[in-house]
Amino acid sequence: MVVDQEEHKFGDMDLAVTFCLLRPKSRGTVTLKSSDPLDDPLIDPKFLSHPDDMKDMIKGVKKK
Repeated sequence: MVVDQEEHKFGDMDLAVTFCLLRPKSRGTVTLKSSDPLDDPLIDPKFLSHPDDMKDMIKGVKKK
C-alpha cells in the first residue's frame, strides 16, 4: 500500500504505526507473463486471502 505522507501530516510531528503478520497463511503467486525475459512477472500477493490472517491481524491490533 502506498500512502501520500503529505496528506497525513500533523504539523511538524509525524507518527506511523504499522502491523504485519510474520507468518501469514495466505500464499500469493509469481508467474511469467511471457517467454520474453524483459517482461515483468505477474505478481499476485493475495494479501489476507486466508481467513486466519485477518483474524490474527485483528488480535494483534487489540493486544495490549
